[in-house]
Amino acid sequence: NESSVCSGRGNCSSPSICECGTGYSGPNCEWNVCFGILSNESSVCAGKGSCSAPDICICEEFFHGSNCSIPECFNILSNSSSVCSSHGSCEAPNSCSCENLYDGEQCEFPN
Repeated sequence: NESSVCSGRGNCSSPSICECGTGYSGPNCEWNVCFGILSNESSVCAGKGSCSAPDICICEEFFHGSNCSIPECFNILSNSSSVCSSHGSCEAPNSCSCENLYDGEQCEFPN
């Protein structure tokens, strides 16, 4: 069955040797590749999602971005200038690291 050869994602170049199409890898082209990382590796999608198709990450809750590397703090993405009341950085989901002169869960209180 032609569709099962190399998981339908590549060509058989010689007996038991697959040449995978772009975005696929593995002995039988069974793994997607997301941003250079195989879908079966723990570091795929920044370790915060799964690689569902070539360069397509499905992110866990509170993580965003094409490779799931952007955490969210209190409904604001960590790469926004307004995250953590503009007085800190979002280090992990709902976890602000405040500048020296600010306190509070969202760095909303001056010291």
